[in-house]
Amino acid sequence: MTLEERLRALIEVPEFRDMAADARAVLAAAMREEFFAAGETVVEAGEHADRVFVLCEGSLVVTQPRRAGVVRTLERGALLGELAFFEDEVRTATVRAGIDSVLLSLPFENFRAFLIAHPGSALILAGRIVRVLRGLEAEVARRSAGSAQAGG
Repeated sequence: MTLEERLRALIEVPEFRDMAADARAVLAAAMREEFFAAGETVVEAGEHADRVFVLCEGSLVVTQPRRAGVVRTLERGALLGELAFFEDEVRTATVRAGIDSVLLSLPFENFRAFLIAHPGSALILAGRIVRVLRGLEAEVARRSAGSAQAGG
């Protein structure tokens, strides 16, 4: 994958779209291309998280322990692993290639150095994390309200 192709892939990621062009170019140059055949595991729940990914081609299927079925499907432009980056924890989901897929990856230590060098990008990523947390908070509130109505 050429640098131009990587740049086009990164501009499709909502969290990277508003990033300064020079910062996006640095990120694109540092990322490594990885191929996953249909059904192949990208990350496994419980394993130590060590890098972030951007889905360039294909689709990914996400499952979680103790939840039945597919939790969600990721398409081109999806960013994954960024929450584990901030937590420095294990993966909470298993992600497999739904079809043959191409991803860009960046080890956490390189991602950390990038965010320190480009603090505006860190703020954009922090905004995503806040949106994820608000979404989870809303889901918990909906479930709690549903449980209260069912029990009352």
